[in-house]
Amino acid sequence: MYEELLKTLREEKIVAILRDVPLEKFEDTLDILKEEGIKILEITLNSKDVEKQFEIVNRKYSSDFIIGAGTVVTLKGLDFAAKNGVKFILTPNLDEEILKEAERIGMFCVCGFFTASEAMKAKKYSCCKILKLFPAGEIPFSYLKSLRGPINDLECMAVGGVNRNNVSEFLKAGFSCLGIGSSLVDNKLIKAGKFHELRENIIAIKKAAESF
Repeated sequence: MYEELLKTLREEKIVAILRDVPLEKFEDTLDILKEEGIKILEITLNSKDVEKQFEIVNRKYSSDFIIGAGTVVTLKGLDFAAKNGVKFILTPNLDEEILKEAERIGMFCVCGFFTASEAMKAKKYSCCKILKLFPAGEIPFSYLKSLRGPINDLECMAVGGVNRNNVSEFLKAGFSCLGIGSSLVDNKLIKAGKFHELRENIIAIKKAAESF
């Protein structure tokens, strides 16, 4: 039941990570992402006004984006995500209590990991079809290839340190998709109302991903 979402992640390649986007400019930001063809969003649960953000998304943008909940670190957070109709969750770490509950309720989980041991543990859960290497920007691009020596079916999303200058390098290194936060959804530009610059950056990142 997870294959369609996995296929979409592979095809789209970009997951836009929204953390602390100012509520008064939240819809303007989503409109630009929508107009520039970004299909998958992650709204982090440690964002300010997260309840109101999900209310806006579910009321106005439910047919425009595939919505995930990020920074899910508690069962309460998982419950909140499920009640708000998300299609997937993302964790920064491996927490088997969360994975067991995600498995039980049939929630697709992009589980955060950093080591081979963590990857093998996460892969025991059928809800973990793709793992999240975090922080990906702190390690060599060859790291994923090395992990795939003993774990040849390891499929990964890169999160942390991805920007317009290294998108193609991450994809070339074998990552199926990329979670991109401030390099794509720059709150400084949003707060300053510099939406033209925000749009230009989104276009550049999307073009880099599509050209791979």
